Amino acid sequence: MEWDFGFVNSLNEYQNGQLQNLLALLNGKVFDFSKEDEFQWVHSVDKIAIFHWQTVQEGVPVKEVLGYRRCLRDITNDKCGWCLAHVESIDHLFLHCSWSYKVWSSLFNWWNVCWILPSNILEFSHDWCDGLGIRAKIFWKLISPATIWTIWMARNELVFNGSYMCWVASVERIKIKLMLVWCMYGYCSQVSLLMDAS
Repeated sequence: MEWDFGFVNSLNEYQNGQLQNLLALLNGKVFDFSKEDEFQWVHSVDKIAIFHWQTVQEGVPVKEVLGYRRCLRDITNDKCGWCLAHVESIDHLFLHCSWSYKVWSSLFNWWNVCWILPSNILEFSHDWCDGLGIRAKIFWKLISPATIWTIWMARNELVFNGSYMCWVASVERIKIKLMLVWCMYGYCSQVSLLMDAS
């Protein structure tokens, strides 16, 4: 079977690698198109992981992306809603806005980690789990998607409802989400140690 995804834009090197991985997975698979699709969303964790992937692929509709797609009603209103100083790009919104930076800094302090945020979301995603042991990765790999999702939800509250969420409240939401997920996967004893440490 030949696959044609009909991409509108040409793929960058990373995206092309991802496509090759997908094609390798699909190679030799037989699909029965007479059956109804059985795929189901099991957990909201999956939704958050997919959103994280969309962010890395620069597929999240921030104002800069909407401007490129000519979907922004007011093309002069492309500034970040929190700092009002920079264009709301994916890199700015999720990494470099002073509001988001405070969220990341607080989480790094919670883990006693010193880390400099990379210049873009792709580097950030590639560097996130580098140098960690297997046990640390169990916890660490959940932090980035949960944080990016929470930043996005807070951004949407601001853009669509005019409701400003303090970055401190966002950090608390992230910590609660992480602890709930860790408990769901049976790591409650480690979570209680984290609670005692913070």
